[in-house]
Formats: sequence, structure tokens, C-alpha cells
Amino acid sequence: MRVSFALSTFGVVFTLAGCSVGPDYEPPTLAVPGAFRGDIARPAPASAPATVTPDAARPLATLDPWWRRLEDPQLNALIERGLANNNDVRIAVVRLRQAVTQRDGASASYLPTLNFANSLNRRRTPTDGERQGERAQTRDAFRVGIDASWEVDLVGRRDRAFEAADAGTAAAQMALADARLSLSGEMARNYIQLRALQQRLDIAERGVKTAFDTLDATRRLQAEGATTRIAVVEAEAEYERARARVPVLRAAMQRSIHRIGVLAGEGPADRVDDLVRREPLPKAPPLPDLGLPSDLVQRRPDLRRAERDLAAATARIGVAASEFYPRFNLTGGLGPQTAVLSALPGGLAWTIGSALLMPLFDGGRIRANVELAEARQVEAGLVFHQTLLVALQEVEGNLVGYQSEDERIEILGRARVLAEESLRAADQRFQDGEISLFERFDIQRQFQSTDDDLVQARETQLLSLVALVRALGGNW
Repeated sequence: MRVSFALSTFGVVFTLAGCSVGPDYEPPTLAVPGAFRGDIARPAPASAPATVTPDAARPLATLDPWWRRLEDPQLNALIERGLANNNDVRIAVVRLRQAVTQRDGASASYLPTLNFANSLNRRRTPTDGERQGERAQTRDAFRVGIDASWEVDLVGRRDRAFEAADAGTAAAQMALADARLSLSGEMARNYIQLRALQQRLDIAERGVKTAFDTLDATRRLQAEGATTRIAVVEAEAEYERARARVPVLRAAMQRSIHRIGVLAGEGPADRVDDLVRREPLPKAPPLPDLGLPSDLVQRRPDLRRAERDLAAATARIGVAASEFYPRFNLTGGLGPQTAVLSALPGGLAWTIGSALLMPLFDGGRIRANVELAEARQVEAGLVFHQTLLVALQEVEGNLVGYQSEDERIEILGRARVLAEESLRAADQRFQDGEISLFERFDIQRQFQSTDDDLVQARETQLLSLVALVRALGGNW
């Protein structure tokens, strides 16, 4: 009876050994456009839709210092400082360290466990003579040695746990790469906004001076009886409106400087002295090589991370399902054992054994955990698909933004030349008495408004370019 039960037990063990419970991971295959379209007003590139399957074995390229193409030394220094000190990047580094530690822990489960054992036991055994007043027998047992235990992985539970931990480590690596890419893009965006605000502030301050000169001239004309009080009031209103634009721009500048300081891992006001000096906007370099939409899966770290999250979620289904199956442990011990402590080392004792634990009833807990793991896998798959769609949208949207602003800059450049010519003519006509002071002021205000529009168009184009490079995974 005992022999047959033992043989049955070992038969179950060796039948199950080598199996891996749960689904095997298969990378998703998704359809993507054959090429980026960009502006719908432009001819569409000849391309057929393609399919894309992530390749986890392909290494992610290191972060390309794309910001150097803007040829701004101060921006270069800020981004490099941010990459070294930004707290979001440092948090991603710590999370990667945690993931590596978890993977090491999962790897250690393949090895047996050894423990030092030191025990003292006293046992009292009653005898038949004790009922007649005799003393019971009392014995001491001392043992020093090593105990070992090892679980035979019957259904690949350790393999699935290691798969999940390994995929989680890769996801943490991609999260670090994404944090570095995001930091470079966010720093460049705030720096560009700061320089554009400084240029717009210059234009606004010139507008204040123009409005004040007009007001001063109008007051002199009123004193001479050449104009009315209403004209002075109108000039005062224009002057106040011009002044009202200045504090808004200054406040926005301060916010950009504060944000740059935090991105650099410093206090919000630590960079005020370095950045308050007004500098021009960087010049927009040519567009980067867009590549193919299918390249995004390998180039963007957030997509690589989403794919690894899906792989980890798939492996965790196997970990949860392994609870349905028995667990088989081998145990052993070796060391001297004696009845007298001073006699150590005494006779060498050893033990060897096994244990089989099989679930019979758990109220549905294991089934619920498996269903939860399956639902999380479905969620991870949807997150990956949505991340890919958003990536395609970001490339297309920022490509359109760059192209449209490029066209707008060209139009505004021509408008500025015409506005400057109109302003020179207005100055001459005002001197000749052909137009009034307010007509000349209105023409000058239109010229400054065109200047402001041109600065904003250049800013928007640069921001679209930065966002486009970021959407492409930081490759230029």
C-alpha cells in the first residue's frame, strides 16, 4: 500500500515536471500605415499598409543628442544637467534597480535553500513504572548541522515568474529611456517658450514706447488747441492697453524659468540669473528623417515598455494558474547529534524526505487570481495598441504643425516686409500732413503685431519640431 502510494506520487511528479502552465507569449502583430502622410493638402506618398511585430531582442538605441542641432550652447548645458540631476530620471533609475533586484530574486528560486540548524530538545517519556511511583524517563537531544530544501518545479511556475520579472526589468529599462527622452523634450520646449516670450516682450515694450510717444504728442497738440480732449483720452487708453501686455509676458517668462530650474533638478528660482538675460530663438534646422511608421515600435521607448508590460502580464497568468497544481518539496539535513551537549560532535545524523502539497478547496481564490491575471493581460494589450495609435497621431500631428508653420512663416515674412514699407510711407505722409497722428500710430501698431505673429509662428514651428523628434523616439 505504502509502496504503491509512493510510486503514484512520484508518477504524478515526473508526469507534471517539465510542463509550463499558462499561455506562451506571442508578440502582437498590428497594422500600420506604409508611410507618414503629413499635410493632407500635399500629395500622399505611394505606400501600402504594413504590419508590425515588436522584436524584444533588438536593443534600444541610446539617446541621440538631438538638441545639439538647435545650436544653442545654453540649451545643451541645461539638458545635460537635467539628464544628470532631474528627479524623474533618478526615480526611473531607482525603479530599474528595484526591477533588477526582483529578477535576481526570481532567479534565486531555481537553487536549493540551505540553513544552519542548531536545536536543543528535552523529551519526557512516561513508563509503566511511573504509575507505581517510579520516575519517568527524560532525554535531551542536541543537534548542530545544515538543513536543505528544494522545490521541484512541476509546472514551470519558476519559469513563468522569472519570465515576468525579466520582462519587468526590460520595461523598467525602457521607462528610464523614456524619462530621459521626455526630459530632453520638456527642457527644450520650455527653453524655446522662454526665448519666444523674451522676444515678444521686446516687441511689447516697443509698443509701449510707441503708445507713450503718441500720447505725449497728443497732449502737446491739445495744449496748442490743435486736438480735443477725446483724442487724448483715446491715446491714454491705447497706452494703458499696451502696458497691460507687459506683465502677462513677464509672468509667463518667470514660469518658464521656474520650470527649467525644476527640470534641471534645482530650485525653481536657481536659474533666474542665468536665463533672465534675453537671447534670440534658436533657428529651426531641417526636418529629421521620419522613417516608416513601423519603425516606431522599435524606436520609441514607451512602445517598447508597453510591449514588455504585455509580456510580463502574460507570464503572470502562468504564475497564478500554477496554484492549481501540486507542489513537491525535497528536504534533507546533515549534522552531529548527541544526548549530551559536551559530547558534540557526536554521531553523524542525516535525514531526507519529501512533501507533496495539493490544493483541494480554496473557495475560488485561485480561479479569481487567474481571471484577474487574464484581465490584466487584456488591459496590457489594449494599452500597447493605444500607445501605438497615439504615437502615430503625435508624428502626424507634429509633422502637420511643422509644415503649416513653415508656410505661415513664409507668408508672415512677406507681410512684415510690406508692413515695414507701409510704416516708412506713413512716416513720410505724417510729416507731409497727409495723415493724422493716430493713423500713423495704427500703422506702426500693425507692424509690431506682424512682428509678434512672426515670433509666435517661429516658436510654434520649433515646438512642433521638438515634439516631432520626441514622437520619433529621439532620432534625428
